Amino acid sequence: MSRLFQEVYGDIYAQPDVYLPNMISQHNAEGRWQSILAMDGARVLGHAALCRDLPSNTAGLHDDLQQNANATRTHRYVDAHIGSRSAA
Repeated sequence: MSRLFQEVYGDIYAQPDVYLPNMISQHNAEGRWQSILAMDGARVLGHAALCRDLPSNTAGLHDDLQQNANATRTHRYVDAHIGSRSAA
């Protein structure tokens, strides 16, 4: 997943923890984030997370998925299947 953010955003994504696999795991293990992944076999094509300790959620989509409103659908999926920020 960190490679996805590097490919899509370079070094400029606002949440630096997305570049550190151990931090992604820690946030999810401690319940601060709830992540979902879009996969093509072993390749990560998208990530979205409900971030309970941040003012906004985090998401990244590979260029192949950034068409046809996939980002909007990804955020809606997170809201519908993971829950809302108030569900902490």
